[in-house]
Amino acid sequence: MTAQSPDNSTWMSGNEAIALGAYEAGVAVASGYPGTPSTEILENVAAHYKDDIYCEWSPNEKVALEVGAGANINQSVHDDPEKLDYWHDEPEGIICVNYCTEEDARKIIEA
Repeated sequence: MTAQSPDNSTWMSGNEAIALGAYEAGVAVASGYPGTPSTEILENVAAHYKDDIYCEWSPNEKVALEVGAGANINQSVHDDPEKLDYWHDEPEGIICVNYCTEEDARKIIEA
């Protein structure tokens, strides 16, 4: 919940701050899996930045990550399809918010 403090600063939850940071960083696509601690991030992106960021719910965490990876590759191709070298070019970037152990995260990525 965002609130204005007496000293005119803005207070918000961590998930609201992540949504705002994604918007300010120029994120183009946000995907997530409902029912996780990060649900509020995508809800805030959809509520406040839907005109600037494409939002999509995914059936599970793996698909949500694949949507982000696909959007990343698509953006690289869109920017300059003639110059893209899939083996050497660095992708534009991806932000992954994960509320699990490192071991569980590796299992999700490797699945």
